[in-house]
Amino acid sequence: TLLAVAPASPDQQGSALASSYDLAPAALHWDSGTAEASFADDIMPIFKESCTSCHGEIDENGFPYTEAGLSLMTYEDMMKGSEFGSVIEPGNPDDSYLLEMVANGDMPDEGDPLSVEQIELIRTWIAAGAENN
Repeated sequence: TLLAVAPASPDQQGSALASSYDLAPAALHWDSGTAEASFADDIMPIFKESCTSCHGEIDENGFPYTEAGLSLMTYEDMMKGSEFGSVIEPGNPDDSYLLEMVANGDMPDEGDPLSVEQIELIRTWIAAGAENN
């Protein structure tokens, strides 16, 4: 499966991107209205792989390490937010700080950035209401 984020209109460079993969421009349009994402099956594995070493793993003293006061170890912890406030705005990915940080490449601070597919899964999950499903 190929997932790419491209402009909604093929006239906005979508044609060039599609042709580089020998695809029709419409094949590159992300339709988040038909996609689904599960917190347990899709989102939590991303957090465990890329985020929890700084946001929730237990340190050598037996205490959770939570950079900026944010734990991503459980749904409930994540929804509490960080010392700066909420990081997820259910139904509103554009106002969700966590999504902004991973989409801009500011997080994760260590390791590889999240893939386009991972970022779009998070966006889709938040847009659908960020449920604990």
